[in-house]
Amino acid sequence: MITKTVIIYVFLDAIFKMLHHIEAMHRKTSDLEIATTLLIAAQYFGGNIEKAIGFSVVRA
Repeated sequence: MITKTVIIYVFLDAIFKMLHHIEAMHRKTSDLEIATTLLIAAQYFGGNIEKAIGFSVVRA
């Protein structure tokens, strides 16, 4: 699951770069991290965002 998470992150990063996405500077979490967490929640945790966040925090 970790490998797939990294693949999703890299894929979303490429999309964000193609779209010339601009991050808000005052936030602690990037849009890329949020989007990755949401996709991981949908794919592996039945949409449970809290479990996906827990997975991300434990792995970081």
